[in-house]
Amino acid sequence: MFGKLFKLNLKLKLWTWWTIPLLAMTGAKIIYLDDKSIKVRIKLKWLTKNHLGSMYLGAQAIGADLTGGGLLLNAVEKTGKKVSVAFKDMQCEFLKRPEGNVIFSCEDGPVIDQMMQETYKTGERINKPVKVEARVPSISDEVVSRFTLTLSVKYKA
Repeated sequence: MFGKLFKLNLKLKLWTWWTIPLLAMTGAKIIYLDDKSIKVRIKLKWLTKNHLGSMYLGAQAIGADLTGGGLLLNAVEKTGKKVSVAFKDMQCEFLKRPEGNVIFSCEDGPVIDQMMQETYKTGERINKPVKVEARVPSISDEVVSRFTLTLSVKYKA
C-alpha cells in the first residue's frame, strides 16, 4: 500500500522529532535511496533561509548530516546488527548561494558497506570520510556546497 520511501520518510520524521527535533524542523525528505546512493531534499522556506534569502549554512549542514547518516542507517538496517554511530568532524565548502530547494546527494554506499563489514569483523571503531554534494536543480546542476564528514561506526555486540 505504502512505498518504501514513504515508510522511510515517516520513520525519519518520527525518529528526528523524538531524538533531534532540530533536524525534523527542516522538513528534510529522502527522495531517492539504494545501496550505493541517497538523495535528500530540504525546501527553502522561512525556517531554512538566512537574511539573504538563500539557505542558511546550518540548514545545509543538517542536510549533509541526514544524507550521510541516512545512507549509513540503510546499511545498518540491511544487516540487522547494532552499531554505534557518530560524525567526528565535518569540512564544508560553500560555493554558491542556494536560492531554492536543495538536493543533497551521497554516493559512498560502497565505502559505508566496507566500514560495516570491517567493524563487524574486528569489533573496532572504524572512521572514514563520506562526501556529500548539494545542488539546486531548479536553478542549475552546479554544486552549491560540498561536505566531507568523517563517519565513525562501532559494532555493539
